[in-house]
Amino acid sequence: MDNKAKQKVKHCQSILKATTKKLAAEDIVFHFDFTNPQDWLGRRWMHGVKSRSSLMFSSEKLNHLVTKMRKSMVTMNPDIIRATKNPVHVWSQNETLSANKFKTGLFNELGYEKQISIGFDSPKFSQLRSSFCVFYGSDCNMPETERLALLQNSMLDLELLSSHLSMLGVLNSPVEDYGLLKAPTVAVIRNVAKGYSRNQLSTIHSMSARGIDYHIEKARLTLGANNSASLVDKAHEMMLI
Repeated sequence: MDNKAKQKVKHCQSILKATTKKLAAEDIVFHFDFTNPQDWLGRRWMHGVKSRSSLMFSSEKLNHLVTKMRKSMVTMNPDIIRATKNPVHVWSQNETLSANKFKTGLFNELGYEKQISIGFDSPKFSQLRSSFCVFYGSDCNMPETERLALLQNSMLDLELLSSHLSMLGVLNSPVEDYGLLKAPTVAVIRNVAKGYSRNQLSTIHSMSARGIDYHIEKARLTLGANNSASLVDKAHEMMLI
């Protein structure tokens, strides 16, 4: 990561920390997802959730919590599914669920008490949505009705913030983050969008024309594109370029 990219990450983290204070919360994690993850991932959804890495945390403490929670998953958490379907979702605290027993222990250890997700469909990226997951501290005495009211009053600010973060390009597209397309394929597609010829692409990426064709075809099939022009459009829609 070069200095410019590091500065962008620091900028995003400072914004998340400021937003956390406005919401009277402890921490926030921000990420992009598919509007319909089941359609894209099918049975690989849980594996994708456990392995993805392109998330923006307001603190290392929250990074530690979320990483442990994801690694502990043995079945798909129903709260993750509900959070992708609803604009606002309050995560369950039902300790009869094995996942929640583990989460409660971590929450107690790290000083968290409540988790609420807020999601926005993206007007620019038609099959993607942005998501904030807000974590409240165990020392927060605000009633849940007040928390939700504060969130509702902040929805426009959060939506504008999500658009701002998407334009900075600090997080990968879910297509890449879930491993549907690997980094070499994404790199080829980005240069296809710049108008380079097959010979130029071969030189840039140090591979044969056949190798270039493989990556283009892989991306075309994954994104449902009919040709190179359509592929570039689809890649834009999926935040790949």
